[in-house]
Amino acid sequence: MSRNAAEAASGADRIAGTIGGLAEAAQLTASGITEARAAAEDLARTSIELRNVVAQFQLQR
Repeated sequence: MSRNAAEAASGADRIAGTIGGLAEAAQLTASGITEARAAAEDLARTSIELRNVVAQFQLQR
């Protein structure tokens, strides 16, 4: 009987560890999404600035 209890406790520990790993992965994913969003916003601002600079040039014929 104690062997079964020990096996059940070991299984519960593995499940808890797996759930902890999943929670950490979810947190890292959320952090990555936040960083990607910030990079996309920065790229959009840079694109607007570049478009404004290029618009100042005129082609002489």
